[in-house]
Amino acid sequence: MVNIGSESNIGIAAITLGTVRLLKKLFPESSITCISLYDDPPAYAFLKHAFPEVKVVNNFRPLFTTGFQKALECLRIATGVVPLPQHQAIEAIKESDFVIARSSPIFRSRSKFLNYSAARASIPLLVAQRFAILYGLAPQTFWPVSGLQAQSIIKNLCQKASFVMVRDMCSFNELSKMGLEPILGLDHAFWIEPSDHKYYYISREMGLEEKEFVVVIPKSTGNIDLDKTLYKKIFRAVRAAVRNVNQKVLLVQHNLVEDTDAVRTFWKMGAEYLGDQILVLDCTEQSPEDLAGIYQYAKLVVSVRLHGVIMSLLVGTPVLGLDTDGRILAVLKTLGLDNCIARIWENEKCLRERMKQVQCYDFELIRRYLSL
Repeated sequence: MVNIGSESNIGIAAITLGTVRLLKKLFPESSITCISLYDDPPAYAFLKHAFPEVKVVNNFRPLFTTGFQKALECLRIATGVVPLPQHQAIEAIKESDFVIARSSPIFRSRSKFLNYSAARASIPLLVAQRFAILYGLAPQTFWPVSGLQAQSIIKNLCQKASFVMVRDMCSFNELSKMGLEPILGLDHAFWIEPSDHKYYYISREMGLEEKEFVVVIPKSTGNIDLDKTLYKKIFRAVRAAVRNVNQKVLLVQHNLVEDTDAVRTFWKMGAEYLGDQILVLDCTEQSPEDLAGIYQYAKLVVSVRLHGVIMSLLVGTPVLGLDTDGRILAVLKTLGLDNCIARIWENEKCLRERMKQVQCYDFELIRRYLSL
């Protein structure tokens, strides 16, 4: 399995663990090697704890080129111009029966050629092509691709793949317009197994009562003024859901790197509106299974992160997804859950009404449907 991301993003960790769990279930006798998306792979503590037999090796991009030539190296590898050196990642691909790409090669590829993100995700698949190793693209979001050169490279990769999976109809339509035949399927994060043993400890420590607390998963929009406006609307809307002083609002940081400032800002502003009702969960040692286990006891989850939405659906908890980049919108609309979506420009009254609406749905029925 190539292109696994950092566990500092709990959603990406959920995808990795879910993928490995599914592969182990389907192919119990097979060995699995993961190639990190990064030049210097992180510790992958969750993966090694859950599956100590899985091997993780670092990426081989630094062996080829540096700087602005990243996009060009895709073509050089595909055409055989670059002689491949000895490297454990290359050897792992050569010895594989199948290569699964977790990150799609056109993720956020809006440039006329191929951008850096797309290039680094594509390289392992192009190496697999050179050695005639079968490969497939696992569920991802596929953004619009501009430029004939970029489309040509994407079509080459996808047409030679054994399968190309997408997780929403927007991505499905985008690839279909290019003459490809993708498969619509759920994200790997749906395949994690919730664990509630951490919840019982946390609930005692933080005074959480079952179905009496609201989880909020913030994320920065990249604009601090827009963040503050959005957070203020969330506070005012959430306050209506926790009128009892014993009810709590639990802040959860899904990305331990990118969301630090967002959580800090959210907590400072929240204290003005909610006082000691607002709490911050220490997520540094919480696995995806632990967080899913906590979410199943919440009254409501309000998430600006896609995988916070997915984990809530997984455990049957009412969830409102606040869409900032189109991914939450695309996934929830594909699942037919249009009323679980709010856009960041909607006013406080709309958010409050949406929160009331989602709490009336039978999310246990939705969970059983998704488990099929």
